[in-house]
Amino acid sequence: QTHGSNGCCRMHNAAASLALTRRVLWEAATYLRGRRTFGKSADSYVLVQDTLCGLFAELEAGMEALFSVARDFADVQANPDGDAETRGCLRLMTPLLKLKTARLAVRAASEAVELIGGNGYIEECVTARFFRDAQVLPVWEGTTNILYLDALRWIVKEQAHRPVFARMERWGDTTLLRMLGPAFDKLGQQAPEHQPLTAKFLCDPLWYRYLAARLRTVPSPRLEAIAARLTGKTFLP
Repeated sequence: QTHGSNGCCRMHNAAASLALTRRVLWEAATYLRGRRTFGKSADSYVLVQDTLCGLFAELEAGMEALFSVARDFADVQANPDGDAETRGCLRLMTPLLKLKTARLAVRAASEAVELIGGNGYIEECVTARFFRDAQVLPVWEGTTNILYLDALRWIVKEQAHRPVFARMERWGDTTLLRMLGPAFDKLGQQAPEHQPLTAKFLCDPLWYRYLAARLRTVPSPRLEAIAARLTGKTFLP
């Protein structure tokens, strides 16, 4: 299904999630730039900058993930029996793409409302409408828990994490493989009732490390700053 209409619909959902995220962050950033508080623009305060920069970093990384999955999807559609790494990455990263971008849209919409304040909450403001609309994005094309179960299925059934780790290793990131590789390999040996939660705990860091490794394939101070944020180094806006 990941190779067919289901995977295509999940990419569409990811595109809608990222578009909504970009719009609400633009609304918040524009409002804060023009608002004066204590003699300074509201976007000059470090906590505001940290919130916005963190969300914009996830947005940019999510866009790269979407294009990466779309590229894999096109390659598999053109040659279903082709590269095993491409097929494995597509199977595991498609549910994670939909899951993470949908949750990002909900968080970004909520943060935008809060950053703008009361004006962002009333229906006359577009952020309030986007905050309401964002709630549907994690629901259709697989809810969050269903997507974790889908990822679990591909990990246990086809060891789909191994092609992902192989790609990350080629990109120069072997840290996650050393840290979590054995846990992924042994996931299918756990009691069935424990597997879903373990898959969730494993897939969350995998998502961010995969994005960071992908961004670092292009020499760029901006992309390196985004990758650093994704891997927990958030001390600078």
